[in-house]
Amino acid sequence: MADQDTWEGQVRDCLAGQSARGRLPRTDLAGAVVARARRTHRRRQLVGLVAVVGATVLATGVLLQDWQGSGGTTLGPAAGRIGDPVATAAPTPDRPAELAHDPALPFALAADLVGDGVTGGRVLATGDGRTMDLGAVDTVVSAHRVAEGWAVVGGDPGTTRLWWLGADGASVTVLAGMDSIVVERERVAWRRGAVLATARLSGQGDLVERFTTAAPEGGGLPVGFLGERVLLSRTDPAGWDTWLPTADDYRPAWNDQVTRVYGALPGGQEALGLVPPQSGGEPAGACLARLAVDRELAPAEVACLPGELSGGGGLSVDGPAALSPDGRWLVTTTGDPEAGPVLVDVAAAFAQQPAVTTVPEVSAVTGKPVWLDPERAVLPTADGLVRLAPERLLAGSPGGVEVTPLAGAAVLVVEPG
Repeated sequence: MADQDTWEGQVRDCLAGQSARGRLPRTDLAGAVVARARRTHRRRQLVGLVAVVGATVLATGVLLQDWQGSGGTTLGPAAGRIGDPVATAAPTPDRPAELAHDPALPFALAADLVGDGVTGGRVLATGDGRTMDLGAVDTVVSAHRVAEGWAVVGGDPGTTRLWWLGADGASVTVLAGMDSIVVERERVAWRRGAVLATARLSGQGDLVERFTTAAPEGGGLPVGFLGERVLLSRTDPAGWDTWLPTADDYRPAWNDQVTRVYGALPGGQEALGLVPPQSGGEPAGACLARLAVDRELAPAEVACLPGELSGGGGLSVDGPAALSPDGRWLVTTTGDPEAGPVLVDVAAAFAQQPAVTTVPEVSAVTGKPVWLDPERAVLPTADGLVRLAPERLLAGSPGGVEVTPLAGAAVLVVEPG
């Protein structure tokens, strides 16, 4: 301000001298020049302030607040991320990132794994021999292969984040501060407060083809995908619902008769789920059901499994489970939390044939099973990672069940793309 006052005084003295010598008309030219300069300065300050505010809004993800509004609204094809870059610790040449338990394990399982690194922190080790430091990605809930990169979900509800890890090992925050995030292949759905949204992850980790709607009141979180629909679940009161992003406003239609939804069956028009026995004559427990996705998950066909499960009251309604990509096999648990996993032949169950096989010599499942392909699944258990080949198991052939001890090391299997 002192420099500005000095400059204004010099301008006034100069113009006053020239006016006195008759070179300029006797008007307040100095005042006009100073006033014009002040207006220019104020305009430049305003432009700079607007630019700073705009950059701050984009960087902090405040634009999420603009997503609230009418349901089924697309945000257009423009790519984007909601969050700031996350620093990634680059491995030193003399001590590269390495899986702490067994560097050869991803290659042996033909699967990507997330686990503790030799030098601390988390690393992602791929089946083709690469290992990348996850840097600031600490708590990992799930990891998914998408094109040439990986989508990693971590954090607690309300602070849940989605990271993108590129092929070069650099990680960036895609979503931050969410109540819930679910990823399936390249599709992502999330909830933040009163907003429910979905998008597709591009091969570069950008969110494209976004849709948003008002989230259901009284709870309800995205937990998966059924064809073109987003699968929603709530616990109090319990129920299941779906949201079709390309339709009009989302109108909740909770189904409280379905106790579990495992995933979509081939074609996406039906899903495999669990329902209570339909009559008092059925044994205690639950029954498998084909659920009509476009009819509020109404059971289209039901298959109960009397006499096939010993103890535990039937299949678990909330234990770890996974349906194979072709809908042929279901790996799940019983109501007995101490029991090991069971393999269900879905087609045999609906044909009223024996369908349940107990996986032998395997301890309780501690995390979600992951299908590497339609014929191979990997199950995290209390003793280690179990590779399961259903056809070999049923035929009694070698390699049906293979256990890799982990000696207490926590390892998460990456969902293949």
